Amino acid sequence: MRETGVGIYDPLFFIGVVENNVDERLEKRVQVRAFGVHGTVDQIPTEDLPWAILVYGSFDPNSPLPRINQFVFGMFLDGRDAQQPLVLGIIPTQMTEVVNPQVTGWGYIPEKNARILSVGSNPEDIGQPMNSKLERGENIEETYVLNQELSRIKNIPIANDGDTFEEPAPAYNSEYPFNRVIETSSHSIELDDTPGAERITIFHKSGSYISIDTNGTTVNKSIGDKYEINDTHQHIYVGGKNIVTIEGDSKVLVKGNKIEEIEGDYQQIVHGNHILSVGGQLNLNGSDEVQLRAAKVRIHANVENVNIKAATNVNIQSAADINIKSEGMYITASGDLDLKGDHVKAGSGAKVSINAALVAIDDRVHMAMGEADDPEPAGPAEGADLPEPTAKGTSSTQHRNSSSSGSAGYTSQDDGESDTAANNEAQNTTNQKLTSADVQEILQGEEPLQARSQAEAFLGRKLSDSEWNNLVAATVAESLPNSPQEQAGIMAVILNRVKSSQYPNTVNEVLLQPGQFQAVTGTRNNPGPVRNFTSPDERQMASTIRGVNQYLGTMSPNWLNFTSNISAAYGPGTNIGFRDTVRNSKDSRVIGGTVFGTV
Repeated sequence: MRETGVGIYDPLFFIGVVENNVDERLEKRVQVRAFGVHGTVDQIPTEDLPWAILVYGSFDPNSPLPRINQFVFGMFLDGRDAQQPLVLGIIPTQMTEVVNPQVTGWGYIPEKNARILSVGSNPEDIGQPMNSKLERGENIEETYVLNQELSRIKNIPIANDGDTFEEPAPAYNSEYPFNRVIETSSHSIELDDTPGAERITIFHKSGSYISIDTNGTTVNKSIGDKYEINDTHQHIYVGGKNIVTIEGDSKVLVKGNKIEEIEGDYQQIVHGNHILSVGGQLNLNGSDEVQLRAAKVRIHANVENVNIKAATNVNIQSAADINIKSEGMYITASGDLDLKGDHVKAGSGAKVSINAALVAIDDRVHMAMGEADDPEPAGPAEGADLPEPTAKGTSSTQHRNSSSSGSAGYTSQDDGESDTAANNEAQNTTNQKLTSADVQEILQGEEPLQARSQAEAFLGRKLSDSEWNNLVAATVAESLPNSPQEQAGIMAVILNRVKSSQYPNTVNEVLLQPGQFQAVTGTRNNPGPVRNFTSPDERQMASTIRGVNQYLGTMSPNWLNFTSNISAAYGPGTNIGFRDTVRNSKDSRVIGGTVFGTV
């Protein structure tokens, strides 16, 4: 350095070749052989080369700006006047302490959008490399992957099948350095070349995402509304089954003609009413047989005739009477015409005529002298009770005219035994969102008192107000975003520890034990309780209260621990073996995404 301490004096530039880019520290360093400095491989082996920090850039007007508090390097175009700086690149760094310009004399904390503009120097980023957790495969439970697994839609019924399907598990299963990640504070795009787990994923902060996994299975999930607009033609080919389940109404408007061709059978199952309204002619054309059955059948021609024609016989049979009523009735038979009954009556208000070459009457003819029985009149037919058919129109178009392959990601590898009924019940309960009115009714009604009584009965003694309030808050904070049944299980673990001789004998002391309930005690990088413990969300608190009332009594009095049953919650270096220990413990049980046990 010069005496003034300004600039770099006689820098040594080099040209070299990268010989290793798999950095065991996962920090994007490389080993480079500098020509003229490191000699040959025989002289200095690759493994002995120093690790170099990458400092390079390919800025174009669309590239993202360096984030606030990132270290960069460059040069001044005007030399020692130092008024025309030129940034040449970004230097990867790890923040070891929170940026404090008043103490260090450097850095800046923006007044607006600080968490977005200062990604990398926020408190939760302390001790983290600059590159994405998704790229490194570390702390995956802090990324979208965990919530994506927990929010999966499951047990979706299939029409007239009795079977179900579900949203595939997240396909994330990355290994460093194969995952290329473009990430902002809210969204991410991944191009992952991890061998055996290749995929493309686009994720939006709302939870919407598009994923193509290593098998080619594509998932497109929209948390909000979804619109698909084609200005011209659309062609869809499905090589296997097409399964559609719609929770609400379905409406389809075709302004042109619609043709459906089914080479097999066509079955429609309607549990309510079925109205088929046709503005023109309705044709049912069956080459084999047409069957029509109902508790009551009406055929109503409200303008013209009813015509029935058969190639052979027309057979009409009734368990009671057959009524035929008309202004006039004509029966013509080219052969015999037979009328047979226990009592055949023929009558007329005016005249009865029988015209035949021969009239044959067996036995005798009795002249009744006005005492003959009158025939009964036929009853009227009942017309159809239907809305008017739609108006007739023409085409108004303006144009010319096997099972799904699963995911290979972390969470799909979970193979522990689970309580299927409990999982289904937990999933169903989670999907039943509490309205604002429900929340107020629960929190202001009798349910909190009932839940406290449930907890005291489970513990076997009374709880102080402080114990009860902290117990509920800790359950809320530790269980987000789990189901009410999982929340009841977490409360059971806390209460079981209070009862156990291995732990302190009050709720507050149990919660404050170091390294146990991180929502209460915090972590090394984020000390102190989380906001959902100090100020619990009312909706989640109402869900917890209801879950305690419904399920606490069914939880084991032996459980002393719980942990996530989802592999995505365990990044490299974390203790996934603990999950297996809990799974294998006595009286263990999996509820939703959580495993409880006696460890």
